[in-house]
Amino acid sequence: MFNKKKLNNPKHSTELGQLFKKQLDEAKLQFEQMEFQSQREDGTVSVVVTGRREIKNLSITHELINDKKEELEALVTSIIN
Repeated sequence: MFNKKKLNNPKHSTELGQLFKKQLDEAKLQFEQMEFQSQREDGTVSVVVTGRREIKNLSITHELINDKKEELEALVTSIIN
């Protein structure tokens, strides 16, 4: 099963920690390269955000632009969040 000598060996613990850090760094890099899309149910606002939380694309229909400025800002905020 487990080798107690290896578990108590500081060198083994360091190697294991380095392996976990490498795997975590790789997962973080993969996540940062992903893109996530969200849109309002009626499709009037949509946004694409990267794993780095950067907005890549924001789309707003003409019908919504003609509405009140405050309403548009609230909708964009809710879509992003």
